This record gives sequence, C-alpha cells and structure tokens, in this order.
Amino acid sequence: MSGSGSHEDLQYQQARNAQLRQRLRQVQAVQPDYNREIEQTAARQEGPPFFRPEEMELIVCGEQTLDFKALERVTKYDGGYHISHKIVLWFWEIVHDMTPEQQKQLLKFVCGSDRAPVGGLSKQQFIIVRNGVEDDRLPTSHVCFSALMIPDYSSKDVLREQLLIAIGNSEGFGLR
Repeated sequence: MSGSGSHEDLQYQQARNAQLRQRLRQVQAVQPDYNREIEQTAARQEGPPFFRPEEMELIVCGEQTLDFKALERVTKYDGGYHISHKIVLWFWEIVHDMTPEQQKQLLKFVCGSDRAPVGGLSKQQFIIVRNGVEDDRLPTSHVCFSALMIPDYSSKDVLREQLLIAIGNSEGFGLR
C-alpha cells in the first residue's frame, strides 16, 4: 500500500471491524433471551406454531392453479377498450382456448410471473389497453403495471397469431 489513502483505508477498516465485533457481542448477549421467548410463544399457541410447509410455499411461490375466468372478472380496460369490445371478447376466447403452458406464458409476459398471487388470479391486477390499429404490430406489456397493450386488430385470427408470437418469444424483460 502506498500513498496517503492507504493509511486512511486501514483506519477505516479497523474502525469498521471494531463496530462489527461490538454488534456481534450485542446480538450474542440477547440471543438466548430471544430464543427462549420464541420457544415460549410457540408453546402458548394452539396448533402449529408457524406456517405449514404448503402454506409457506403458497406465500413464497404463489398459487399454482390458474383460474383465468377469475382474472377476466377483475380485468380493467383502458384506451377505448371495454368489457364488450370485439378485441376484448376475442382476447378472452383465445386465452380460454390456450394450453396451460401458453396461459403461463401470457401471465409471465404481462405480470412478470407465471404464478398467481396468494388468493388466486382474482387478486391479480390486469389491464388491457388499446395500442393503435396496425395488424403487423405485436402486443406489448408494461410488467410494472400488469398492462397488456393490444392493437385493435382486424380479426380474431390476427390477434391470436400476434399474441402467441409475443408470448412465445418473450424472455423476462426482453425478447429471445
């Protein structure tokens, strides 16, 4: 080490290490009391003291069963689309005819995850937004808002084709 900064770096590291050793001693001092309190609290509870494994998996991983009828009921529409617009009707017909794998791809494309939140897809925010009228444009999404941007396609077949291309070629925050 050379230069004026090296001595300051060494002093900083020594001071930082002393702080960390002090914090470790503080944690070790309260650890037995903390452990005893947790054990006593668990003993006072009726039933299992903590989450069962399947409950923890649900919280961490989300619902594995995907009920797209529930998602359809809670979906919001914007940009000129509404629940009875032809594009919206076609979209839901296409979604309900998709394979489970395609439905997961759609969910990941729009929401960033192929799992439903705790409580199912009825708890998932989902917005379908009109995005132009060009048949050659693919649907896009804004994952942060769970918004699917769909052009006003000329036919159900064009919508199906473009939607399947978009979800089949997406990869996280980009395309393959």
